[in-house]
Order: sequence, then structure tokens, then C-alpha cells
Amino acid sequence: MRRLFLMLILVVFCQVTAFGNSSPWYDYSWKCREKITIAYTKVIDDLTNFPLLITEANLSGSFWKYAQSDGGDIVVTAADGITVLDRELVKIDTSGQTIQLWVRIPTVYYTKDTVLYLYYGNTTISKNNSTSVWTNYPVVYHTEETAGNLIDSGSSGNDGTAVGAGITYEVDMQVDDGVGETTPSYFTAGNVASLQLIDSFTGSYWLKSVQEPAPDHAGIIGKFGPSSPYAGWELGVKSSAGSWYQYFHVGGGFGDNTSYSSTVFGSAGDGENHYVTGAFSTLTTWQADNCPAIVIDGGVSGRLVENIVYDSVTEKYWWIFRDGNTGTVGVRLASADSLSTDPCDWTIQAGLVVTSGTAPYIAQFGDDWYIYFQYDYKIYVVTSSSVNTDYGSWIRVLSEGVGADGWCDFRVDEPAVIYHEGDYYMWFMGEDETGGYEKIGVAVCSTPTGTFTLLNNDEPVLTGSSFAGNWNSGKDRAADPYVWTMDGKWYVGVTACQTDKTDWDIGYFETTDFIHYRSVSDLNPILRRGSAGSWDDDRLVRGGILLDDGTYYVSYTGRRSGTSYSGGLTTITFAETNDWSRLYIDGVLETKKLLAAASEYNTTADFYVGRGYKFVEADYEDSVDEVRLCSEALSTAVIEAKFQNQSDPNTFYSAGVVGRAQKLRPRVQSGHRRLRSRYK
Repeated sequence: MRRLFLMLILVVFCQVTAFGNSSPWYDYSWKCREKITIAYTKVIDDLTNFPLLITEANLSGSFWKYAQSDGGDIVVTAADGITVLDRELVKIDTSGQTIQLWVRIPTVYYTKDTVLYLYYGNTTISKNNSTSVWTNYPVVYHTEETAGNLIDSGSSGNDGTAVGAGITYEVDMQVDDGVGETTPSYFTAGNVASLQLIDSFTGSYWLKSVQEPAPDHAGIIGKFGPSSPYAGWELGVKSSAGSWYQYFHVGGGFGDNTSYSSTVFGSAGDGENHYVTGAFSTLTTWQADNCPAIVIDGGVSGRLVENIVYDSVTEKYWWIFRDGNTGTVGVRLASADSLSTDPCDWTIQAGLVVTSGTAPYIAQFGDDWYIYFQYDYKIYVVTSSSVNTDYGSWIRVLSEGVGADGWCDFRVDEPAVIYHEGDYYMWFMGEDETGGYEKIGVAVCSTPTGTFTLLNNDEPVLTGSSFAGNWNSGKDRAADPYVWTMDGKWYVGVTACQTDKTDWDIGYFETTDFIHYRSVSDLNPILRRGSAGSWDDDRLVRGGILLDDGTYYVSYTGRRSGTSYSGGLTTITFAETNDWSRLYIDGVLETKKLLAAASEYNTTADFYVGRGYKFVEADYEDSVDEVRLCSEALSTAVIEAKFQNQSDPNTFYSAGVVGRAQKLRPRVQSGHRRLRSRYK
């Protein structure tokens, strides 16, 4: 027998790894990288080609130690760690630990976190800025100049030529330095083709004012004609009765085509930085007009109406509502032969179909009818083979306390149930123990009368906006859901307010998976309180939508201050094309306006910064920072995100997770095994 030994040589080649992170490394010539994360909760929709501002916020000490002093080694990649993103480094001071870096992110997601990697620590390379950061921006002024003209950071080269001797530079502003004026002066970029925007545009700037404008209008940026009819567009400041407001004008003359902010900044300017944005476009949007008169009268104690259904057996439309006029609060029905806003056409049925219940929703599944309602802060259902009579025993289908982190510990309320692909889905409103913080959840069950269980890991799916000042930001409220489907998507009506239970309106959100939602329009809420003096000028709540013969009918509850709740019925249009302007202050939609003769806005006037109304160089001391002109009408989601990013980068993204490139040495591993062979 002879023993043979085989030596196995295993060679491990050089590789690059990141300590604490398994993502691929861009190039091992870069020593370090930091992970930058934008949480999905920071945005309300997917953002395309978003210019992210990265400052010193959250960057680690390693960055200031290893990055080149001029930032020439800074590279930013997508989440894969390899795909390089366009970036513009405006300024960096590694000793003072400050930086202003802009990165174009192809998509910021609202359904998952967005991750980037910032590489640095390469002593032998120098990267250049990319003008592609500013896709579709014919003007980008960072206002960091110390003298002379404003330099355009985009690809158009539309520098702003300084006119006048009263310009001040290096003014302390929001993002960094700004420019201002102490005597009438301005910048102009002329009237080149890239500034002659036709279908849509967005203008924006940071503004700090210390003086009331004189005369009454002071244009900050615009392209406004110098003579009658003064056609063009302008974003600026107006004074009135000792106070001043932002305005956005698009079209000929002033008046009908001018939106004014409702925010009053004080008689001499408040000296604070405000982010001002005006967006114009031809929009296909949803529109609904208020019901001109009460249809279901609330009586003394009020009737809160919900959804309407059609019953083929009785050949009538049935409207369900909570009635407080019967001594015992309960659920009642009204019927009509056709959908009509004439109160005389609706007959309120005698007696309650559900005693003591409230917040009802009626639906037909198969041949049977189901009424879901709330009682004692729990949700029940009753069933009947007839739409308006003989409903059976109560069946509890959802109880309070089922949500995560106590978000619906106090009550579950306002159910709306649909059937979809073999299951029954219930949208409902929940409230926590503190009271006053309504949110919307979704639950599912395989039968219409079984116990429903929550989706989305027991978390709510819709809340009030976390962005202060929005139409749905009041105390984080989102209430009174109702649901319908159209063109392969599902839509949810939501009642929300801007303050605290005093200014409820109704907006709409779309979803494809019942978990993630986006606003149907930048013009939300679609259905707003009526004009002063109308029966529904105080608040709008609840309701439903019914498609009948090609028309969408919207029921809703409204009231006038000091009166009881009553029911209204109107229609909603889903394809109405008009010219709209939107004015935002600090990321919040202040006003929206349907424009007349808006085509006059495209004039031969020069684009200017700080020139003023009718080319009058206003006596107005102000400073501006980060002036932009975009050739798109940016969405509310983008404008909100820009404000949050630029006003507080520290909370808009997280950073500082450090990775180090490691070049491993070749290793040789040896071993042996015994091989036996027999020879005869």
C-alpha cells in the first residue's frame, strides 16, 4: 500500500469590502463612504429628478478628516454603491466643516427609503460639477457671488447681469449667502429662448424682507411686460393696509389672474426667511361644486349623511344617514326615484333601520344588504334581504385596540366596506386615547360578517399631513373614509382639516394596493366648504360617491356655523382641463386659481430678479437666496420636499454611517488529505 498526499493551494484574490456594509464599493481608490437615507415618510409621492441639498448636517468627523479640502474627490452613488449620480458642489470648507452639495436623485420613493452613498478620501482625483443636476431648470442662481453677476448653475448659461449700484452680496440667508438691495437695483437674464416658457413653469426663491414695499407691488422674479396690458408673470410682494403678502400673477394686467397669500408677514417685513413658490400649468384635474341648497334637512338635532346606493328590486336610490331627531340617535334611510339635488324628491323613511347606531355605510354583496355602523366605539354589521327593512341581529366585526402603538385604542368608527378579489376590505377611522387624532386604517376578512383583521402591520394607512399648514395637517387628522373604483384604481375620500375641527374639507387619494396612497391632485381638497353665508360654509364631512349613468354623484354632510348638520348632493368631474396657478409659502399651498386669458403670460419681456411691478424699481429692501426657474409645473409633493430639505436638512435625511474600503492581502490556505491507493 502506498500513501499519497495531495497539497491543495487556495488563493483568495484582492477584493474591496465595506466594513459593516455588504453593498458593492464604487472604487477602492476612495477610502470612505457615508450612507445617506431619506426615509419614505419624508415625502408624499415619488419624486423624479429631485435636487437634494446635502449640507454638513449629520456628516461624520471622518468626512472632514479625509475629504479633499476642495471637495474634488466627492462622488455620490445610488443605492447600489456603484451608479454615479450628477452632483454640484457649490462650496466646501473642511476646516470650518461646512458644505453645500446638490445631487440629482432619479427617484425619491414614497413607498420605501431612498439610499445614497457619498464617497470621499481619494487624494489623486478631482471630479467636476455636472450641469445635469438641474434638468429642466433654465435658471439656477445659488446667489453665492461676492460681486458682479449671478452665475447660472444649469446648462442654459442664463447668467443674471447686475444693473444698478445698490446690490449687496453675502447676505446671511437660509441655505447660505444671498443677494439684496438697498437702493433700486436688479439682475436680468434677457429674453432668450430657454426663458420663453409656454405650457408650464415654476418660479421659487428664499426671501427675507425688512421693509414694506413701496409702491404697493414689488416683483421679486418674473417676466412682466413694461407697458399696457402689462402681460407676463411675476412672483413678488404686495403691501396692503400696513401688512404685506406674497403674490403670484400670470396673464394680462392684475386682478383676476393674481393669487395672494393668506399669510400676513407684518407691516415692515418679519426679517425671517420664507420659501416662496409659484407654479403654473394647464391641468387635468378633478372639480366639484358645492350643492346649492340643503337636500336632506338636518332638523333640530342634525342628520349626518353617508353613501347612496341603488336597489334594483325597489327601483329606488337609497341614502343612509345618522339621524339625531328621533329621540334615540340611530340609522335612517331616505329614498328617491332619481338622483336629484331637489329636497322634494327625497322621502325620509319612517322609523330607524338601526337603533342607537351611528356612522353607517350600506352595501350590497350578492343578493343581501349589509349596514355597517359604529356603536360604543366598535363596528357592527346587520344584514337583510331587503334594502330598507328587516335587518337582523348585530354582529361585531371590529373592536377598538386592534392597532399598533395604540393608534385606535379609543375608538374605531366610520366604516366603508368593499369586495375585491375574494375578500372584503374595510376602511375605518381610528382614534387614540388622547382624543382628537383620527387616522384611517384598512382591515380585511374573507366574509362580510366575520372578524376583520388589520393590514399594514396594524398601522394606519392614511393620516393627516405631517407638514404644518397643509389642508390636512390639523392635529394629524384624517377621517370619514369612503371608497370607490375607477379605471383600474381605487380611490378614498378623506375628511381633514388644516387647524383643529373648524375647517373640515374633503380630498381624494388613489391607491393600487390599499396600503400606499397619493393625492389625486395638487388642488386637493377637491370639495371645499361653501362661500360665506352658504349652508355649508363651516365644514364638510363624511359622504360617499356613486356612479350612475356615467356621472359621479357625491353625497356629503355640511353645516353653517351655529346650525345642525344637513346633507348635500353634487357631481364631480374627473377630466377638466384649465389653466391654474398655485402659490406656496414655506412649502404650503396658500392659494390656487383658475386663470382667465392666461395665454398672455408669455411675453417678450426680459427675465429679472428684483426689478419690480411694471418695471418700477420699487423702494424695497429685501434679500433673496436660491432663485430658480423650472420649465415644469412642480407638484405639491416636490415643493413640500424642497422646503423640508432646504429648511432643515438635519431631519430630511440621515447620514454618518461610515464605511471603509479595505484592500485585502492575498492569503494562502494549505491543507492536506490522505488518499489511499492499493497496488497489487
